[in-house]
Amino acid sequence: MPKNLLTNAAGLSLIETMLALLVFSIGILAVAAMQDVTVRSNAMARFVSRNSLAATSILEQFYALPFDDGRLADTDQCYDLENPDHGPFPLEGLPSTLEWEIHDDFPAPDLKRITVTVHWQGAAGRPVRTRYDMIRARDDY
Repeated sequence: MPKNLLTNAAGLSLIETMLALLVFSIGILAVAAMQDVTVRSNAMARFVSRNSLAATSILEQFYALPFDDGRLADTDQCYDLENPDHGPFPLEGLPSTLEWEIHDDFPAPDLKRITVTVHWQGAAGRPVRTRYDMIRARDDY
């Protein structure tokens, strides 16, 4: 007598299949959430990199200026980062501003300490600033 193939079949039940789909769905949702975080992090990194590039570009331009150029003047005769000598200037294509403070004869005579500050709005609208320092020497040594 032939055996019925259905009675001896060993397969997955509906419950096992549903549990497998649940585990798979949770994994896919985790990957999707991770993708969202990655996209936002990459966008923020690109924004910060563009701000940094703008600040370092200004610093490189300062190296090309004569030591006594007006853009390198210490207009308030002190080093006060809350009231910079120059700026704020908007950065082209970015929702950021750039300013710089000059400190004459620091850390030694015939040197200038230049601090460039970039301001922007961070997460939740809180202000963020990044500072870049350089020392500029008189050209006639």
